[in-house]
Amino acid sequence: MVLFAAAFDEPQDCPILSAESIATMFALPETIAPDEYKRGEQYYACGWSVRDFGSGRRNTWHTGSLPGCYTFMARWSNGVNCVVLFNKRGPGFAEIDPLLWKAVKSVAAWPDHGSSAICQ
Repeated sequence: MVLFAAAFDEPQDCPILSAESIATMFALPETIAPDEYKRGEQYYACGWSVRDFGSGRRNTWHTGSLPGCYTFMARWSNGVNCVVLFNKRGPGFAEIDPLLWKAVKSVAAWPDHGSSAICQ
């Protein structure tokens, strides 16, 4: 799932969708006028929650659950992608986001190898 999320990091090189499709997937919905949108507010795009900070920086995430499980997938504006799978569903799972973000910000330097090296 992390490789899926990371596939959208470089839209021109994405093996799944075209750059145009990725732009559409994260675009401000037609129900929100661009001049009414305030940078940093959350909106729901095509299957993704989005928080656009401008200058190409945005956080996107998707959550899902079925009886007995919960998932959280985030793509943060700093280039870090994160996926968490829980084998239980209940209240309070959204609280994982700020905890993960705090952990990500505490890392001084990330490894210098590509995602394919991690998943071999």
